[in-house]
Amino acid sequence: MSLTPAQDQIELRKKKEDVELCGKNRGPHDYIPIQWSTTGNVKVVTRLFCRVCFCNVAISNLIDNYPEVKI
Repeated sequence: MSLTPAQDQIELRKKKEDVELCGKNRGPHDYIPIQWSTTGNVKVVTRLFCRVCFCNVAISNLIDNYPEVKI
């Protein structure tokens, strides 16, 4: 079953709120890499998992929604 664009937006907003809530209520996030791609001898992390709030976040979403993030 595929989601409509409105449902996708609601799901994305919920994930963004979960990420922000973790930082407010439980202290800093503790991210570990869970997915990466390898090109030649370069490994690029594409997805992180927070061991505090159990949310997984795509690096592209962090860059798009939180320009202050330093990677």
